[in-house]
Amino acid sequence: MDTRLPNGEARALALRYRKQYDAKEAAEEMGVNSKTLRAYVCEGLSRIRRLFRNIEAEMGE
Repeated sequence: MDTRLPNGEARALALRYRKQYDAKEAAEEMGVNSKTLRAYVCEGLSRIRRLFRNIEAEMGE
């Protein structure tokens, strides 16, 4: 199981949640529009949720 996030998703999440940038600031920092930033954040969070579900399932076996 690959546990790494693609660079765009990882960077978007880091800017939004670790550095506390608002969406506009994060999008500008990445050089993308706000719609693209939202897509990166949404997909990154979805990947993290799936990873946790997989880990929980493996631990429950």
